[in-house]
Amino acid sequence: MDGSFGESNRFILSETLEIEEGDRITFGPVRLAQPVMGYFYDEQDQPTVLINHTNVEISHTFKEGMVMASICAPKAAAIRLQLTIAEKDLFLIYINEEICPEELPNERWLGNPLKGRNLLTIGDSLCAAAKDAMVDGLRGWARRIRDEYEANVFNAGIGGTALSDCRMSREKATEYFQIFNQIHRFKGFEYDYILLEGGGNDSWDKAPIGVISDSFDPKDFDLTTYAGGLEMMIYTAVKEYGDTAAIGYMSIFKTPHFFKTLFIGDYFEVGKEICKKWGIPYLDIYNEVDFDTVRYTVDGIHANAEGYDVLAPYINAFMLKLRPISQEIYAKIHS
Repeated sequence: MDGSFGESNRFILSETLEIEEGDRITFGPVRLAQPVMGYFYDEQDQPTVLINHTNVEISHTFKEGMVMASICAPKAAAIRLQLTIAEKDLFLIYINEEICPEELPNERWLGNPLKGRNLLTIGDSLCAAAKDAMVDGLRGWARRIRDEYEANVFNAGIGGTALSDCRMSREKATEYFQIFNQIHRFKGFEYDYILLEGGGNDSWDKAPIGVISDSFDPKDFDLTTYAGGLEMMIYTAVKEYGDTAAIGYMSIFKTPHFFKTLFIGDYFEVGKEICKKWGIPYLDIYNEVDFDTVRYTVDGIHANAEGYDVLAPYINAFMLKLRPISQEIYAKIHS
């Protein structure tokens, strides 16, 4: 046992945590089948005890073979744990504390919270997923969410659309070429989750990034800009469904081999701040996912089937963290 375990495209490491003999460490979610969950270390930072399924106790389980595990510390000075990248934002560590149910992501630990729920996906060609195979009427991450969680998924994504109005002057453009209008296509249905995406075509067309408004009134959103279009999309989702639906926005991956979107990261930095203003979760695919656009796209920007398989675990984990919009924000747009 040399204690050598490191980071990869699947796993990352926790910080080194000081502990004492007899401490009870509870951690997860972690894959029960992992040969290495972590190590205990002595005062010289040498590994003393391997942590895996043979010496942990299991408290909570869920369907992907992920568990919350507990172990009593032997004579040791520290512990370091290994976690999967897709679950890193869900990972919890307790030392001599009971699991707090409110801190767990949601009922997925006890079952499947998305089963039978209605999900609406909104976005451009990456959401529409024209380069992915259609199965039973769905493509892209919409299909993979449905298949993973048995959810009822409606994909409203349309290729060639943008958050700003930069595509509205095209010859065959309809109102849906500005993404927020896609939400109206399925008006009248009830949704439990809404997943928003967009911004790639704004970067492609060099639409102004714009600035975050100091208002929740759509009259103050500059729809000629990415920022104004994103605020309008969030506003529309909250206005129509915010009383019941959990809403989130996601960026796309880096596109180093597609010159027309080289500066898309600048757009998403503003998008991240807009999500903070509106109190909705932001999935930072752009910075957090190592996505090889040579292998996983057909042209440097449109994901292929393998690419959607790579993105799916991150998006699935993100869906499980979504919560209904705060009543404070909801009240601001209904005042």
